[in-house]
Amino acid sequence: MRKQIIPIFLLLGLALLIVAWRQGWLPAWNLATMRAFILGFGSWAVLIYILLMAINTITIMPPTMIMMVLSGILFGPFVGSLALWTGLLLGSMGAFLIARLIAQDFISAHLGGRAAQFNERLKENGFSVVFVARLLGLPPYELVNYASGLSKIAFRDFLLASMFGSIPGAILFATTGDRLLNPDLTDPVLYALPAFVVITFIVTRTVTWLKKRQH
Repeated sequence: MRKQIIPIFLLLGLALLIVAWRQGWLPAWNLATMRAFILGFGSWAVLIYILLMAINTITIMPPTMIMMVLSGILFGPFVGSLALWTGLLLGSMGAFLIARLIAQDFISAHLGGRAAQFNERLKENGFSVVFVARLLGLPPYELVNYASGLSKIAFRDFLLASMFGSIPGAILFATTGDRLLNPDLTDPVLYALPAFVVITFIVTRTVTWLKKRQH
């Protein structure tokens, strides 16, 4: 009975968020409004950001990219990296535990074939697969979280792989956000994030193409 009730509440909560967003009851999800909203909490701003980043990692609202870049804009490269990393880790743990403990059937039905494919890779070496996925940022962050919760990977392996694999991305996004406050077109850091996205896209497409060639 619990497995049926909890997914219903999760769906209702997500539906309410979507309705509120569509009706304009929530502030526009852009860098300016979100920066003002979080900084409005004063000395609590870092904790509020971490909480929002964790919720964002679980629900995928508002756009993850905005939240990640916002860390550096708000707090600079060092504190921003730490806040982003902490929020991502807490959200990943939450999503993992939701999938494993209380909503297995619901999550499995909605992830479909992508989760099954990812689970096949997790069977061989869960830590390495999650670690590499975190480094590359692909598959999507939320897919890694929920699919891992559905798999037989140990929570300890998932946690350690997420802890260490998320560090480079957190530093990259926070540093990029910090540079956006005073952009300098000669600053190589500003081109690091776009280059990372392009390289990741190329690597992913190449791996997919090679797999198709093997079949």
